[in-house]
Amino acid sequence: MPPRDWRRGGTALLDPYDELPDGVLVAGPDGRVGGLNRSGARLLGLPAHGAVGRDYRDVLPLADSAGSDWWSCVDPYRGLRSRTGHPERLLELRGGPHAGRQLLVTARYIRAAPLQPVVRLVVAFRDSRARERANRDAPTSSPRWRTRSARR
Repeated sequence: MPPRDWRRGGTALLDPYDELPDGVLVAGPDGRVGGLNRSGARLLGLPAHGAVGRDYRDVLPLADSAGSDWWSCVDPYRGLRSRTGHPERLLELRGGPHAGRQLLVTARYIRAAPLQPVVRLVVAFRDSRARERANRDAPTSSPRWRTRSARR
């Protein structure tokens, strides 16, 4: 039985991206946003439906630690065709209601075949504060957290 969608008062399959705790933005072959999940809309401070049809760089304007435009650096649509994405990085929002917020961002460049143009860009992002808290609170110096071989 599909999960109950209480917003509509009936049964419907929920969008799987909306179940994720991280933000997800998906753009098509033209770089236009096809979807932004609820967590992403919350992190960016804009309605998800307001992102659809806009350029991904306008919806998710990112800068690296030097202040350079991140999308100009990685250029998923016109960059090296051998790339399949980029690993998680700490980046900063350059615009919008939450400008200055630091996000952990990773992306996958979906291609129909190796070395072909990008047909879909999938970007996942989350607030960096949770990781900072976890790193700060991790009891790495406690002997009980050491592996058995490290204690010998």
